[in-house]
Amino acid sequence: AADDDDLLVLPMLEVGTLSANLDQARYFSVPSPGGPNGLGADAVGPLIVDASHSPNTPTEPESILVTATVTETFNSVTEVMLNYRPMYADIVTVPMRDDGQGGDATAGDGIYTAEIPAGIAQPGEMIRWYMTAKDANGLSGRAPVFANPAKDQEYFGTIVVDSSVQSNLPI
Repeated sequence: AADDDDLLVLPMLEVGTLSANLDQARYFSVPSPGGPNGLGADAVGPLIVDASHSPNTPTEPESILVTATVTETFNSVTEVMLNYRPMYADIVTVPMRDDGQGGDATAGDGIYTAEIPAGIAQPGEMIRWYMTAKDANGLSGRAPVFANPAKDQEYFGTIVVDSSVQSNLPI
């Protein structure tokens, strides 16, 4: 107990240091407000952010337009790919474009676009996808990030509208 004459507490202070080359660019993937930054990483592939798709829930005859902003970290982006699969079929890989064509609104703005064709899934079936990007040094990025399979989502996705299902609940 705290009022026991036999209580003994021996605190120990341990000190460590980190050193970094301040002339070398680093990337910090985990924010650390109020704490030390650590050393960061010097080899990170392109970042894929602001992923979206349209329409949100497609009907069977509608294609899905997938867009994402891709940002270089240390090297220029050389390739962006969309990897999609209806239900549990094999993954299909197609290039994403930033050339102002094929559904891409503006060339060279860092927003890449690809289309998942209509008719690849039946009403009520899911369509899932993820994006990958490579840079000039062969480093890659992925969205969604799937670093920890126990906690991270592996795909973005949606369900093809099944108009035969009637419910007062949102579907």
